[in-house]
Amino acid sequence: MNKNIQKNLTIILLLVIVIGLSVYIVKDYISNKDKIKLEKPIVDTFIYDFRDGYDYSSGTAQLLGYVEVSNRTDRSSGDGYKYVTFKILESNSEEFMKYLESNADNIYISKDSIGLGCLYVDTIKFINYSDQMGVDGVINTMNRDMFDIDKLLASTKDNPVRLNVAKSMKTMYYSYHPICESMLSDYGVPLKWFFKSLFL
Repeated sequence: MNKNIQKNLTIILLLVIVIGLSVYIVKDYISNKDKIKLEKPIVDTFIYDFRDGYDYSSGTAQLLGYVEVSNRTDRSSGDGYKYVTFKILESNSEEFMKYLESNADNIYISKDSIGLGCLYVDTIKFINYSDQMGVDGVINTMNRDMFDIDKLLASTKDNPVRLNVAKSMKTMYYSYHPICESMLSDYGVPLKWFFKSLFL
């Protein structure tokens, strides 16, 4: 074999090995980087703000807990639906827990739980009214490209998950509560391989 060809093949082989090792190292770094992010509590920015008879609380928090699905009936139509509630075991935000306790008479909140929305086959849809979402609200569907919905829906008291939550400020008030309403403007269990959301 020509020495030049042999030399070139050797260089190509070395480049392939170096590139392969580089890709492995980068993937391992990204994987570990994400694991650290997911294990660290999200920054607690939640502020409990109740004044003049109105609740202006907003911010982010991280909760440890599990889901419960209950069968409910729409009073106006008589149709049945499944509503998902997140039962809280721990929280990194005392302010968020104060918010829950002060709104425990709301049909979607108790002192240790908060409603997520309606179960549709294998995902959750919810509507939220806030300054961010507008007076008409926005129907949200959990994004499988961003959040681990299966892990959330499979959670139990013995196998809880960490849920990142966000609540936007609401300065408008109304008496009507749609069946799939959630007081949260966004939430999710980040995928292990992907952590991209408003929480970053």
